[in-house]
Amino acid sequence: MKKKLRKRVIFVVLFIIAFVIYSYIDIRGEYLQIVGIGKKYVDIYKYNLEQKIYVFLASFSIIYILTYITTLFIKRGLKKFFIEEKIEMPKLPNKSISFAFATIAGIVFSKFLTEKAILTFNKTFFEQTEPVFNLDIGYYIFQKPFFEALLYSFIVVMALMCIYITVYYILCFHKFFEQGINMETLKKNTFIKQIVVNAFLIVIAISLLSIIMAQDILTGKFTRNK
Repeated sequence: MKKKLRKRVIFVVLFIIAFVIYSYIDIRGEYLQIVGIGKKYVDIYKYNLEQKIYVFLASFSIIYILTYITTLFIKRGLKKFFIEEKIEMPKLPNKSISFAFATIAGIVFSKFLTEKAILTFNKTFFEQTEPVFNLDIGYYIFQKPFFEALLYSFIVVMALMCIYITVYYILCFHKFFEQGINMETLKKNTFIKQIVVNAFLIVIAISLLSIIMAQDILTGKFTRNK
């Protein structure tokens, strides 16, 4: 048990070191590019970097909590089989995996969402509405792209959670149980419920995305002309 804990601690430490090195290289590289363009843009760079950090922290927190809770449900489902097989349930990884996933997601989303988030939170109203939905033109320029990006991100995260749940179950069954895994086995625990819930959330997100994207069809020509 202590050996496994030591391995996880080493994994987290190495992951943090890799993250710090990557962040330094990335931030330093962008800073030198901005200085090369002109020092007058340094303040803008600092503001964008600050916003990127906020997006990273928000993304990290959300993904960490989501992964942590998802893994708790997985472990609860697996516990039933350990009891049936009269096997002592080992301390399965959760915090270390959640930390790694959250860090990677934070990096990806900070690059993907920051620019759109800045436009959204610094939006300007044009005081001119389009005739179909009676929405300000500024919505289509500043807010709509951000909402679409959020929904796309949510769909991707939920799909990855489905893969994560499946892989976690498969690895645990093949490592700890002789009978392996099959669909009948999965039906006895929380696996199916977790997948169904995630699939339901994906469907809702796709529906909302379709509604938002439908606005392009009805108002695209109008906004392009403007």
